[in-house]
Amino acid sequence: MASPVRSTSSAEWTSVRDCFDEHQKPGSRFIIKYENYFGIYDRYLAPFRDRPVKLIEIGVQHGGSLQMWKRYLHPESTVIGIDIYPACKRYEDDGIRVFIGDQSDRAFLQTVIDAVGPVEIIVDDGSHIPRHQIATFEFLFRSGLEEGGAYLVEDCHTSYWRRYGGGVRRRGTFIEYAKTIVDELHYWHVERNRKPKTWRTDFVESVEFYNSVVAFRKKAMSSPDLLKAGDVKALDLEAPFRAGPLGALALVAKRSPMLQAMVRRTPFLWDLMKRTMK
Repeated sequence: MASPVRSTSSAEWTSVRDCFDEHQKPGSRFIIKYENYFGIYDRYLAPFRDRPVKLIEIGVQHGGSLQMWKRYLHPESTVIGIDIYPACKRYEDDGIRVFIGDQSDRAFLQTVIDAVGPVEIIVDDGSHIPRHQIATFEFLFRSGLEEGGAYLVEDCHTSYWRRYGGGVRRRGTFIEYAKTIVDELHYWHVERNRKPKTWRTDFVESVEFYNSVVAFRKKAMSSPDLLKAGDVKALDLEAPFRAGPLGALALVAKRSPMLQAMVRRTPFLWDLMKRTMK
């Protein structure tokens, strides 16, 4: 019989680390986490504690982290575990469901979402193989995560391990994949060689890199509006140029997009421009 996951309400624990430390007690299910992860968990998961939510964790292993999430979240929340090992099914409990399958199999992931519906939180602590992490993110972030949800990929240091197919700046790793999303966030500001807009531009609000963890937030995105307020005539930005001995020449440079680009990219010209403003 599965052991109980709760002896009191989640409100009596103030952090994920508190819930983790409960597993120091004899008979508790095993968990292994890097210490720096706990602050990241609290930063991303704390906003969800005031209401029932659903969390998917990929990688059940010994079942301890499923209990940890159940303790931390609202008492009426549901924790969903995904693992490739059939024996992990034994860790199902009140408020905890376990699905057995391959995290990189989109058809399998679809059956999970069909069964539980979209979720607010996804934690990938599965195979740690970069191509699996990418395949899972491509499907679950887009099709399984609620608007406003959080998606955390753990143990991304395997992107640097050769035995996982990784290496520094090696193409195909999750870290390199996540770096490309940074460019996609800035799609609307790209002036030249703009690539076609992807779904990630439309739905990834932010991506943050931590030691071994990459964290994402989901939100419907669109081209940002440039807002202006106040009296734009309050400060004459060209006055410092007119006051200098080379003012006329400096104003030509200031008003020319091509010369502006040269000045901004050339330290010598930048210093020369500053001297004309004195």
